[in-house]
Amino acid sequence: MFLVINTTENKKFTCALIDQQQIIKQLNSRPKIYKKNNLLKSINNCLRAGEISLTELNGIVVVNGPANSFSRLRVSLVIANLLARLLNIPVVGIKATDFVNLKQLSSWKEKELLNSKKINQRSKKIIRKIILPNYGKQPNINLNNHGLN
Repeated sequence: MFLVINTTENKKFTCALIDQQQIIKQLNSRPKIYKKNNLLKSINNCLRAGEISLTELNGIVVVNGPANSFSRLRVSLVIANLLARLLNIPVVGIKATDFVNLKQLSSWKEKELLNSKKINQRSKKIIRKIILPNYGKQPNINLNNHGLN
């Protein structure tokens, strides 16, 4: 079972559970105000609706950009990377341009997830890949708007 997180769409985010290329559960949220708690609640609601616990996940697929919202993208990647680390499962990033819909996720993503576990031969620990954001352009940070100049 794989958790899919997509926050790249404007004013909407999607959480889904996919197993063997079948969509088990999909929840779309359109919060008025985007906060990290909204995404965490959506993930929790998706897991509950699919009657799945976090420990039953085999991996996470997160759409890593580009996105309209710099902050929303960063929050989703932090959550995906953190869950993968805590649950000791792989995480794979997919570009928004390669992701049209959930049905488009093919078996190569599952194979990529399952093959992304690399083991350090010396310590015998799993080496985890961290998914980084793809902003599509340079971030536009204006310190004047934040009183930091």
